[in-house]
Amino acid sequence: SSYQMKKFDNKNKGAIWEADKVSDKHPDLTGSINVDGNDYFISAWENHANTNNAPKYRLSVTAKSDVDFDEIPF
Repeated sequence: SSYQMKKFDNKNKGAIWEADKVSDKHPDLTGSINVDGNDYFISAWENHANTNNAPKYRLSVTAKSDVDFDEIPF
């Protein structure tokens, strides 16, 4: 019998890492996520509000297809 490597399935999965914060407006965590086969960038900002019902992080997602990589200055 032959061994066949199973392809990693990242559908509906994602990961975030600590980001280099340049200013308070930059996210604390960044990464990517796949939702129903579509890839997104994900950013998270730690919420420092002093209320009991405040979320720990605020999230933002941007479709990778919406990003014009020619416009990014790096």
